[in-house]
Amino acid sequence: MRSSWSWVSEAFVLLIRCIISSYTFITLPLYYVIQKPWKVKENYTKLRAKPLNQGEDDFIVYKSVTTISDVHAKFIQDKVDTMEKVFCSAVSQHRNKPALGTRVILSEEDELQPDGKIFKKFLLGGFQWRTYIQMNTEAENFGRGLRELGLKPFENVVIFAETRAEWLIAAIGCMKQNMPIVTLYASLGDDALIHGINETDVSCIVTSQQLLEKFKNILPSTANVNLLIVMEDALKPLELDGYGSAVRVRSYQEVIRRGDEASKTGLLSGAFHLPKPGDTAIILYTSGSTGAPKGVIMSHQNIVNAMLSYTDVGPLYKNDVYMAFLPLAHVLEFISESLWMLFGIPIGYSTPLTMTDESSKIQRGCQGDASVLRPTIIACVPLVLDRIQKKIKEKIEGGPTFKKAIFNLAMEYKDEWIYHGYNTPILNATLFKPIRAFLGGYGLTETCAATTLMDFDDNSWGTTGGPLTCCDIKLVSWVEGDYRIKDWPNPRGVIHIGGSNVAV
Repeated sequence: MRSSWSWVSEAFVLLIRCIISSYTFITLPLYYVIQKPWKVKENYTKLRAKPLNQGEDDFIVYKSVTTISDVHAKFIQDKVDTMEKVFCSAVSQHRNKPALGTRVILSEEDELQPDGKIFKKFLLGGFQWRTYIQMNTEAENFGRGLRELGLKPFENVVIFAETRAEWLIAAIGCMKQNMPIVTLYASLGDDALIHGINETDVSCIVTSQQLLEKFKNILPSTANVNLLIVMEDALKPLELDGYGSAVRVRSYQEVIRRGDEASKTGLLSGAFHLPKPGDTAIILYTSGSTGAPKGVIMSHQNIVNAMLSYTDVGPLYKNDVYMAFLPLAHVLEFISESLWMLFGIPIGYSTPLTMTDESSKIQRGCQGDASVLRPTIIACVPLVLDRIQKKIKEKIEGGPTFKKAIFNLAMEYKDEWIYHGYNTPILNATLFKPIRAFLGGYGLTETCAATTLMDFDDNSWGTTGGPLTCCDIKLVSWVEGDYRIKDWPNPRGVIHIGGSNVAV
C-alpha cells in the first residue's frame, strides 16, 4: 500500500507541472520574440568548415570558415609569437588586476566521523591574490634565480608538481630565460618519472614539498640531477636533508630571493634570454597509461597558435572567473590558464580534495573552493565530467523523493526547450547555476589540445564542433576497416591533422 507521503509528493509535482505549463503558455510569445529560437536552431546546422578538395580522391580536407578574432589579428600584427610575449602582453594590459588566487590554509585538524574514524581536514580561509605585476616580478626573479644557481638558456627544467600558482610562475620564469620546461604528471610512478627525467637530460627539478620524498628513492637512478627546487607547504616545515651531498635542495622562496638580489646588484640585473618562435617551450609527457610516457616537443609558435585559435570561437566576459584544477602538466590546462591571463580573467586554484563543500579535505562547516570562488569557467576532460555527473546524481538520489522529482522535471523541461531553440534563464539562475565551459572539443597533446571546438551558440549533441582556425583536418578512407569518405549520411575515415599547432 502506498504511503500518504507518496501521494502528497505526487500531488506536489503535479501542481508544479500545472504552474510550469501555465507559465510557459503565458510567456512563450515573449520568449519567442526575445530569444529568436529559429536563429538558434539555424546555428545547430551552420556551416563551420568547407572542403578544400573535390573529386574522386580517397580523402577530404576540411578548413574552418570562422573569421579570426580581433585579438588574434592584433597578435599577428604585433608579432606576438612566443609565450613569453603573451605573458608580457597580459601584464602590460592588466597590471594591478588579480591574476592568480590561492586559498589560504589556516590549519589542518582532526575531525571525528560518524563511523568513529578520524580524518584530517583543512580549515580554509579566502583566496589570496597575486596581481599581474606581482606575478611577473616573481617569475622574473625565479628565472634569474635559476641563472644564479648555474642553469643556462636552452637547459631543460622538469616541473613535477600539483597544479598551483607557483607551477605557472616557475614556467613563465623559465620561458623568460629560454629554458624549456618538461612537464611530468604528479601521479606518475617511479619508473615513469625516472624515464622522463633521464630522457630529457635534466639537472634541475622543480617539485612540491608533498612530492619531495619521492626523490629519495629515484635520485640514484637519475645521475644528472644535481638541483631540487621545492615549492613549500603552507603548514609543514621543509626538511632539506637526506638527499645526498651531490644534490642541492633549495626552497622556491630562496630561488626568488636570489633572483631579486641579482636584479639589484648582480651581473644578471635586467638580463633575460628571450625565446624565438621556433624554440622549444615545453616537452610535455603523456600519462603513460599505455606504456612508458612519451614526450611531445612543443615550440612557442605551436602553443601560441593553438591558444589564439580559441579566441576565434566565442565571447568572454569581464566578470568571468576561472577555477584551475586539471593538472598543469596537461596541455589543455596550460593553454587555458594562458588564455585567461591574456583576457585578464582571474584564475583561482583548486584541488579535487578541496573543490566542493563535500570534498574529502574540507572541514565540516567550511566551504569548498567552488563555493568561495564562484567560477564561471572551468576546463574539463570527459573523466572529470563523468565524476561531476555521478556526484550530482548521487546527491539527487540520496535526497527526498519530491526533490528528485522536481530535479528530473526541471531537466526534462530544459532539454525539451533547448531542443526547440530556447534558453531557460530562470532555471539557469536557480536550479542550474551557470558554468560557462569550453565543452565538446577534440584535441590531442600533439596538437596542443586544439583541433575542434563547439561554438558557444551551438547546443547540438553528438558533435565535437568544427575545426579551429589553426589547423586543417583531413579525413582519409580506411578501406580495411570499411570506413570511407563517401559513406552516407556522413563521411567516415582516419583523421589526419595539420597546422601551425601540430608538434614536430
